Amino acid sequence: FQIPWNNLEPTVLKELQNGSRSKYVINAVVNRTVSEMRNVQEFIPSKAFKIIAEKIVNKYPQTFKDINEDGTCFGDGFHTTYLKLRDRNCYLNRPHMKRSLSQSLNIPIKKQKKVLSAKAGCSNWQPEKYIDTETEETIEEKTKFLCQIVDDDSSRNDLKIQHKINSYLEATYPAQRLFLNNVHEIPSIKNIKTDTDVADTFTKKIYTWPILLQKKFMFWHYEKLMGHSIDLLKEEIIKKQEKILNYGQHKKYKDINDSNNPTEIKLIQIIMRHFKEDFEGLFKTYPEGTSLQDIKPPTVAPCIIIITPPDVITQEPTRPPRKKESLPEESTKQVNMPITYSHLREHINTLDQSTQAP
Repeated sequence: FQIPWNNLEPTVLKELQNGSRSKYVINAVVNRTVSEMRNVQEFIPSKAFKIIAEKIVNKYPQTFKDINEDGTCFGDGFHTTYLKLRDRNCYLNRPHMKRSLSQSLNIPIKKQKKVLSAKAGCSNWQPEKYIDTETEETIEEKTKFLCQIVDDDSSRNDLKIQHKINSYLEATYPAQRLFLNNVHEIPSIKNIKTDTDVADTFTKKIYTWPILLQKKFMFWHYEKLMGHSIDLLKEEIIKKQEKILNYGQHKKYKDINDSNNPTEIKLIQIIMRHFKEDFEGLFKTYPEGTSLQDIKPPTVAPCIIIITPPDVITQEPTRPPRKKESLPEESTKQVNMPITYSHLREHINTLDQSTQAP
């Protein structure tokens, strides 16, 4: 188990690095850590809390060591941190806390294996609860605001409104995940845009998230879900490109290796071929001059449209891109979030362990 340092708020991390001993910072670390531990296993033995407590204290001793009112250090903080972790878990186990957000998904046994696959690489798949200052009513109000602000072009240059949007997105993130993680009625792009059918499984209220179909906020959601910027995905692929290309040669992916596609496309093709994923589900190719009206809306998830000149179009739909557009149009079919992006990072790490040069 890895302590989710990257999932903490930047302000909390800064305070930790400065040796702050504020109650807010300590509780933020304890609460997030216990939440992530409970995502791995519902029953957590005391030994596990002791191991994690030791790691926390070793990482930030100035914040977690025991200091009395006079400023005198009387302990390393290990036992105190262990008790905080244990007590937080006990609190979440109390009857009034049993109906946590993740438990409210009611995932049937036959779908749990599929859910584990969907969660691969995600460090914040489903928060246990809303932050303490939020209620169902405030979450609903903030959700309505985020729905209404989508079509307000004038707000894009208003720094105050943009700050409000970011704040509301942070507060409603658990509700966003509840909506997207609904395995009983998996939301389509149409549901996300203008939902009328899929209800929040916890509150039974109808939520809709068209703001997540905007590129800026889609990438924000990715970072919140995965614990790193989507730019890191590109960096990791480039860093391991030679190993991935060698793997493609070793596996004799001749159609990919011999194509005129740019290296970036070949890398993604090799990764997706290895894991038996549909490349055409992420990239759609159209000849240069194709109008938007002639481009078919995506049926599974937002995709990347590649416009190519006539002289390079062949039967293979993966050619050097001239222009890219993200078209998260309406769809009545199901969409599995977090799209393909969420798995590529996991795939790269797996390839790093399993590939061999010829």
